[in-house]
Amino acid sequence: MGLFHLANCLALATGPHLLVYKSTGIRENDALWPCCKMACLYALTQMLKFFLVTLAPHNYLSKSDSATFDAFGILLEIIIITLIVRRPLFRSEFNVVASSVGWSIASLIATKYVPIWVGTRGLEFDWRYLCLSYEANLDLVDTFVMFYAVWLLSRRSGPVWSTLMGLFIISMAPLKSILFSCFCARS
Repeated sequence: MGLFHLANCLALATGPHLLVYKSTGIRENDALWPCCKMACLYALTQMLKFFLVTLAPHNYLSKSDSATFDAFGILLEIIIITLIVRRPLFRSEFNVVASSVGWSIASLIATKYVPIWVGTRGLEFDWRYLCLSYEANLDLVDTFVMFYAVWLLSRRSGPVWSTLMGLFIISMAPLKSILFSCFCARS
């Protein structure tokens, strides 16, 4: 039963990522290498976040510190995504799609696969791992929204509403992390 549960959770987590990869034409345009580069940049970003967390003083008894660290981590990701998207190579929409797919697949492997793999080894079903699979799908959408918001801000000839929408989305990203951490702390 555990193997069946593992297969279901991995299929739910990985399926949308593979569908996006195949349906957007990344495979036909040899964009696997940009996806791999984004995965490496995601890994370097996570290492930088780990390094910054070890430098900051931390109160282990307080839940608000983790929300603060999450907000700083999202700000760091926004800065790195901005540096990625502002390169001249990423002026087309296809390159933004390829980079966001690579980033989200790396996020899936780094943050969701290990808990799902370790957690579903038990004998009984736990909804927590199914929720992790659905959360991976929400992270895919969140990554696309973040890359496109930064891309909309970096375009010089875009309409004013796209700039305002990009600013709104980027300003709400750290708040989303804080609200979700407060909601999960009450549950």
